[in-house]
Amino acid sequence: MKTIDYRIEFFDYWHVSSGLSSSTYADIVVNKTRNGLPFIPGKTLKGLLREAAEVIHALHPGELVTEEFIQDVFGEEPTKEQIEMEGVTKEAKCFFGSAHLSRHIWKRL
Repeated sequence: MKTIDYRIEFFDYWHVSSGLSSSTYADIVVNKTRNGLPFIPGKTLKGLLREAAEVIHALHPGELVTEEFIQDVFGEEPTKEQIEMEGVTKEAKCFFGSAHLSRHIWKRL
């Protein structure tokens, strides 16, 4: 198994809410580690990266990112029928872990 470490850089204020509460309050509850530091869940990262790949594919079909690549990396999006019948879809070949602040940053906080 290969691991890719990546760096996320924000150029403005950011907020990733947990969505665990109901109503508008859900948008203000920030995902935090047990140390109280914010993080970005792997599921959120996977969704953002998939969306970016799909946009690139839509703008330049087959040139930079193919539909096969998207399905290999992110898995097949289930159809409505597959969801209702709990059908098997193509699983993703990649796992996306959560993004946490690096140790040298949170030690300064």
